[in-house]
Amino acid sequence: MNAYPELIISLEAGQPGYPGLDYGVALAGIFNSPVTILGVLKADGPNRMQGQVTAACEQLEAKGLPVQVVWEQGSYEKALLHCLSEHPDALTLFSDIHKPIWGRYIRVGRFRRLMALIDSPLLRIHRLCSMPKKLLVCSGGLSYAIRVEKLAIQLARASAAQITFFHVVEPVTRDYPLARDVLNHWETLLKTNTPQARHLQCALDAARQAGLEARVLVRHGPLIHELFQEIHTGEYDLVAVGSAYSSQSLQHLTRPDVAPLIASAFDCPVLTARGKVGDSYG
Repeated sequence: MNAYPELIISLEAGQPGYPGLDYGVALAGIFNSPVTILGVLKADGPNRMQGQVTAACEQLEAKGLPVQVVWEQGSYEKALLHCLSEHPDALTLFSDIHKPIWGRYIRVGRFRRLMALIDSPLLRIHRLCSMPKKLLVCSGGLSYAIRVEKLAIQLARASAAQITFFHVVEPVTRDYPLARDVLNHWETLLKTNTPQARHLQCALDAARQAGLEARVLVRHGPLIHELFQEIHTGEYDLVAVGSAYSSQSLQHLTRPDVAPLIASAFDCPVLTARGKVGDSYG
């Protein structure tokens, strides 16, 4: 697996801090990636980001990494879309630090808007933190999660982290054979010949081939409850989850936006990416 090709570190005027900037500099160092720093300013407002951006550029240049800075004014979403038009495959880092009274609402809303607008990977950084040593990958057990799983494996390998592939078998709402088979054997899911088991085994094999300490953890119950319980008790440094917008059908309209919900409840970095047709571990 190659290093991720490019990072966009996006900064927005009016925030009290820019933890994504420090995280992005560290991430670029371990991925050996070129970096674009996007600073979105308010019209005619002071540029308080300038000093921090200059310091970040100096750190990246000292590591021998190419870096460019782009300044935009106006809408953050429009500026990011414009930047991504020139870097369509970049991994975008963004922060969501806001006043506590509006924090939860803004954190969910911003993430959902970005997921709807952007089909390249997103990494939410809420506070200053170090590179991860324990990663949790929430896998739906199907191919739409392959893209984010591969990226999580790359990140785990680069930072010498442990990785857990987490799958929740939810209560059956539609009575058909595969759902009953998965439900009846959820405790030994990897031993079955179901699509979910085959997918999880491929993810586990890919992580171990990358030299990682990896495991699969399967739970039974409501998705959000089981996932939040595992994040709360597992002390993970980063959570990766597939995007609801990976679906090519109307199912994404009824599935929960898991990544924004995680971001609203936990301060750890949250990584998401849309799956694409043809994604595989082959």
